[in-house]
Amino acid sequence: ESKEAAKHLQEQQTDHKYKSLIFFDADHSYEGITGDIRAWLPLCMPGCYLIFHDHSGPYGRPAIRQAVEELIYPVQDGPGNILESVYWCRYGGK
Repeated sequence: ESKEAAKHLQEQQTDHKYKSLIFFDADHSYEGITGDIRAWLPLCMPGCYLIFHDHSGPYGRPAIRQAVEELIYPVQDGPGNILESVYWCRYGGK
């Protein structure tokens, strides 16, 4: 479970808990992806790459796009990018 892994890392008392790349490809429901985003963003260092699979293209999921627009657009650093089904951006640390 993605959220449990994030919780475990948040509880660690090390300097290595902050991540420079997070790849989201788990629960594709709106509740699932927003829960994953909320669980993992606190572990992202500024400049962290955030990558979302199944965002666009023929296999794109509306829930993924909606979650990215609502939760990621406000905190991303600069514009995002789309390549086939993948959306990626850098976290602004906000």
